[in-house]
Amino acid sequence: MNFEKYIGIEYCPPDKPGDGLSCWELVELVMKDEFKLKPPVVNYKSDYRLATPVFMKELESWVEIEPGEELPGDLALFNMLGIYSHCGIVIDRSRMLHILANRNAVIERYDSHCWLNRCIGFYRWLN
Repeated sequence: MNFEKYIGIEYCPPDKPGDGLSCWELVELVMKDEFKLKPPVVNYKSDYRLATPVFMKELESWVEIEPGEELPGDLALFNMLGIYSHCGIVIDRSRMLHILANRNAVIERYDSHCWLNRCIGFYRWLN
């Protein structure tokens, strides 16, 4: 799998039209292109503060994975300022591909000090 081809994709907020992607849109793209999975569309375009209830409702149909059991293609969900509003896609046991506002898509360790305390959990889509 070639995750490097996603590095540098520009961020675009989910509530604004543009050429870039939000974190969920990046996860969706990689799940479809690299893992041949078709996750459900998660739509919180109207207000990012609605991300927590939307994510939690959508994740009811996903399988929660114990930390340390995550595999490439799993979703990593993060708390950003009290809102479950960020996600990345696991590419190996310690790294994820993700994208943030004001920062293009990168591969980064999710077990780093920056992300470890924000991690809500890992989820697997079984379609």
